[in-house]
Amino acid sequence: GKNGTLIILLALSWWCEIATEQTRDECDRAVSDVSWVLTSMLMQYYASRERYVPSSALSQWSKYSLRLQQTKC
Repeated sequence: GKNGTLIILLALSWWCEIATEQTRDECDRAVSDVSWVLTSMLMQYYASRERYVPSSALSQWSKYSLRLQQTKC
């Protein structure tokens, strides 16, 4: 539905908030996976409309994605 992505992001953030030493690596991998999926969706969106992907969109997303990956859950 229209809130599917929001629910995934909320669940991921809640999980990372309560991550323990044993689950921290799994949380980091999940953040990386979700980042990859969202980037792929963005690329597909632009490709389906035969438009170029604005470098500002990619650089903005890359900065955000990198910040997520650097922030340990």
